[in-house]
Amino acid sequence: MIGGLVLCSPITGEVREAGQPVAGVRVERALVFGWTGERIHDAAVTDAEGRFAFPAVRRRNLLARWLPHETGIRQTLLLHHAGRAWPVWQHDKTNYRLHGERDGAPLHLACRLEDAPTGD
Repeated sequence: MIGGLVLCSPITGEVREAGQPVAGVRVERALVFGWTGERIHDAAVTDAEGRFAFPAVRRRNLLARWLPHETGIRQTLLLHHAGRAWPVWQHDKTNYRLHGERDGAPLHLACRLEDAPTGD
């Protein structure tokens, strides 16, 4: 779908442990669109090189496009591996622009399993 409101820009990333890629890590993305209350959940699994990717999430909503309101999209990414969970991204997006999370820069995450997990 071309155009529309970008609730979440494309996200790419890689997961490593002790410098080595980790395959088979489940990466969950959760979005909450404040304007409508819509909740979006999807997941990806890292490949042999430890890489994962999520496409952009777009919605068409003429009211949100033209009526004054406070933009709010809660974005969360969580890694699940070996019975543990690591929060890797939490952001409250306040615009509908592509790559608006980082002022126009693509979102690429470098995740290290050496960091302390939160538990599952």
